[in-house]
Amino acid sequence: MSAEAENDLARTLAVVLKPQKPEPYSGTIDAEAALNFVDSFEEYYTILKLHVDCWVAYVVLSLTLDARSWWRTSGLDLKTPWSEFRTAFLARFTPPDSANKARGKLRNLKQGRQSVAAYTTEFRRYLRLIPTMHKDDALYEYLRGLEDGTGLQVRLRQPDSLDAAITEATIVHAILLPDGVPQAVPQTTAAPRTPSDPTAMEIDNLRLEINALRRQIRNNSHGLPPLDSAERARLRQRGACYKCRRDGHMYRDCPDQQGRAFNNMSVLVGSRPNLASGNAPSDQA
Repeated sequence: MSAEAENDLARTLAVVLKPQKPEPYSGTIDAEAALNFVDSFEEYYTILKLHVDCWVAYVVLSLTLDARSWWRTSGLDLKTPWSEFRTAFLARFTPPDSANKARGKLRNLKQGRQSVAAYTTEFRRYLRLIPTMHKDDALYEYLRGLEDGTGLQVRLRQPDSLDAAITEATIVHAILLPDGVPQAVPQTTAAPRTPSDPTAMEIDNLRLEINALRRQIRNNSHGLPPLDSAERARLRQRGACYKCRRDGHMYRDCPDQQGRAFNNMSVLVGSRPNLASGNAPSDQA
């Protein structure tokens, strides 16, 4: 079929089928809007079976305001190939740093509590603005952004393409979460840590208690002179206490002799603890 015949058919289909014509473009500097414009007209002309050589002649009729001013000063004409028009149009109405911005948004994109479908739609939206991204990089970014449980299952299946990963993620998500999106994980209080060496800790605590007792003994002393051999002999003869030097009771029964227990080990005030056995032998002869 000749180009003229194809154009006649396109006009006929436009009258009979009346497909929705895309919106005109006024000249907004926006990567996504510019890409949507050219893609929409490519689809529109394909449906109408309009010959590609005529696409530029028809599309310029949908350029308004700043976009029309650009067209008139672009150096292009109605016979310009569509591929050349597309490249020039996108270069003019796409911000210079749009691809890098889209990469940043793609890198920060997470599924979170979204469905796989919603996450995939947003992912493809940003990916579309990065025409130079390698397919392996796109696959990596998609898997990285999936919800943890879904992402783990999809990675175990080792998809070799983005489309395969999307299919696997959709299936896995439907199986793992048939009732909807992932629920927030409740915050739990961490269990107290168990000491790695309980025996060493008990010994350290015992030493602290003993040192405290020693200080208490020094602070509670009656100001008596040190017990020498002569004084000890006199106290033994009287049957007096070595501790308080009073008559009527022995050292072991002295009311000033307080006993305390640490970790099931009895330690007597004034005694020297035996850390190996846990006993505290008396100094009483």
